[in-house]
Amino acid sequence: MSSQGGQSNIKWIVGTVVVPVILGVPAWLALRDRNEPSPDPVPTAPYVVLTTPPGGRTTSGGDPDFGPASVFLSKLSGPQGTRLSVSGEHFGPQEEIVVSFHTTELARTRASAAGTFTVVVTIPGDYSAFAPKDFSIRANGRTSIKSADAQFRLTG
Repeated sequence: MSSQGGQSNIKWIVGTVVVPVILGVPAWLALRDRNEPSPDPVPTAPYVVLTTPPGGRTTSGGDPDFGPASVFLSKLSGPQGTRLSVSGEHFGPQEEIVVSFHTTELARTRASAAGTFTVVVTIPGDYSAFAPKDFSIRANGRTSIKSADAQFRLTG
């Protein structure tokens, strides 16, 4: 191979691959714009496609769903002493869940095999001086490290 041909190849590589990539243009697009054959856009190396199985649940151990954890409240507002149900989903199967109001732990419970839970809690009186104000009720999964929160309006 002559040095002339080698220099030509280097210019082609720099002009069609390196510079367009630096400028944020995919190499195959740069090749296409030069009326040269573009590579197949489908990857040829092995790759993984992540999909949710029917019903959104895994068939093995692991997280019961690919989605983020969620928390639901039976009441969205009330004064101190209000009793309400806190429910959650998409936590790890059988994991311990800690439910708190702002920074105060209200309850500990265990998620079902499907990663769901429901627990009844009472809104503490420690924060009534700040009412009316929105506070977070949070559920933290101790094993999956998933968490979710919902707003509760403390009215008095």
